[in-house]
Amino acid sequence: MPREKHYLLITVAGVRLWGSEGKKFQVRYDLVRAGQRNVSSVYNCIYLLDGREYMLVASGTRPDGSVQDRKISLWPGVLVKHHLEFGDGSQIIFNPTNQTISTCFMVDQATAKVSTVGRDLTRTPN
Repeated sequence: MPREKHYLLITVAGVRLWGSEGKKFQVRYDLVRAGQRNVSSVYNCIYLLDGREYMLVASGTRPDGSVQDRKISLWPGVLVKHHLEFGDGSQIIFNPTNQTISTCFMVDQATAKVSTVGRDLTRTPN
């Protein structure tokens, strides 16, 4: 059974605020549903700031007062569009073998440095 993980929560408005304040954050995309034939891979967007993890959630609340994590589909380009608008300026690397996503920054024209490696949350721990 998967272990429960607790995150701080952030909305797109919060990410915009961080950007306007010049805060330096990283973005990680954790796989929550593997893609198959006609179904896209789905990811949770995790923002990393000052050693803390913030899960992207919808701006509104449910009638019971809870919030929903914001799932991002890989296709048809939703994740890339989100990353370009609300990301950390890194490049996205998709691993077709296990459908995980990593991010990296170019150090120079020939060298990339890995920034984050997405977790595969579809597998149960041993």
